Amino acid sequence: MSVPVKVVSGAGHEWLLTERIGSGSEGVVYAVDDPRALVAKLVPDPPDPAAYRRRVERLVRQRREPRTVRLLAGTPARLAWPMVAVRTVHDRVDGYVMPDMRGAFQPFVHLLSPDARRSLLPGATWATALAAAESLARLLAGLHAEGYVVGDLKPDNLWVDGRSGLVGMADVDSWQFTDGLEVFPGRMRTPGYTAPELIGPGGALWIRPDQGVGVPPCPQGIGGGSGAVDRKAEEGGWGYPRARRATGEEPCRPTTTRRGAAPGHASPAGSTRHPRGAPVSGGSPDSASDDFVLAVLVHQLLLSGLHPFAGHPTDGGDYLSYDDNVLRGRCRITDRTSVTLPRSAPPADLLPRRLAELLRAAFGGRRRPRAALWAEELAAARAPGRLTVCAAHRRHVYTVERPWCPWCDQAERGVDSYPDPGTGPGPRSAEDTP
Repeated sequence: MSVPVKVVSGAGHEWLLTERIGSGSEGVVYAVDDPRALVAKLVPDPPDPAAYRRRVERLVRQRREPRTVRLLAGTPARLAWPMVAVRTVHDRVDGYVMPDMRGAFQPFVHLLSPDARRSLLPGATWATALAAAESLARLLAGLHAEGYVVGDLKPDNLWVDGRSGLVGMADVDSWQFTDGLEVFPGRMRTPGYTAPELIGPGGALWIRPDQGVGVPPCPQGIGGGSGAVDRKAEEGGWGYPRARRATGEEPCRPTTTRRGAAPGHASPAGSTRHPRGAPVSGGSPDSASDDFVLAVLVHQLLLSGLHPFAGHPTDGGDYLSYDDNVLRGRCRITDRTSVTLPRSAPPADLLPRRLAELLRAAFGGRRRPRAALWAEELAAARAPGRLTVCAAHRRHVYTVERPWCPWCDQAERGVDSYPDPGTGPGPRSAEDTP
């Protein structure tokens, strides 16, 4: 929409949508002409418009329920919860009005990329990453406690305060939840951020705009298709091939797939849907599948954006996708011999012992750590006295369990994940850093 668009609620209240400010796998977000900090999300072509309207209406109603009131308590608001369902006046496109997260947060991907941190979050250190990981774990634990499953947890629907590490979340309309006896299932999956039990026996479905089902993606960006601003990763950094696939075809995009979309019809923002009714996973999401993706995100936060399932296979196979590595157990944290990464990748031993144990349990153990346990252990890892500051570089913060600075080790190999932004007195302790 290139001109202002009018939307109306069921009660007849009208809003004017002005500029387009973002887009995702199935919707577009617009600024709202309102004195309050509001935005609106429109979903032009849901697979079942009536079901989508009912989903949004239930979420709006649940906003007043005690469980949701607890989740929405505090300032700033950490959830872009639907406030009111709306529809465009002329072409009848459904959507909703929600809080604008931009006033208090930045896109989460900024914290995952060394280049983005350098330019957009110059004060961020590893202490900030730890704080963000704990904040995300606590937020997810709270959602699970109230009966919500995110289902499509990924960097693109997360926000972060680059100073405190506080994390917020959007795309509430894609969650799995119940309303009375009615179940509103999780509808979305994102490659690289899907638990193995949901990927299916043949791996996730991938679709090229010109070919249909079956072609795996090329990994892009340090966040695995999240749009992270990192040119080195886009050019094949951290061990991903830029366009190397067994098929020898041209590069393709990572996509988010969903159930029941029209054949051959492209989703908004460049994602692509698979044929109507085709299964996208091996089952429905639950809190355990959310916990798997939480561990992926914690790994990325603490290892400067490195995806835990990145790397070239050492078993003679071709790199196909993160999901293929997930299904085949190719992960440096669980088996150092399963993949190869460039020397410039963050060292695996920079993690506190307990956090490394939790990651191994999440990716290769019989019982995944729950979000609440992650929050507890991440808080312990950044407690007073548990972090130290490098004597040579004031932005190099690391655990006291390590005898020397891992970030200096990485810098000697060609990449400094936390470069010093300039001169001036540095923090006297890790607790003095953001």
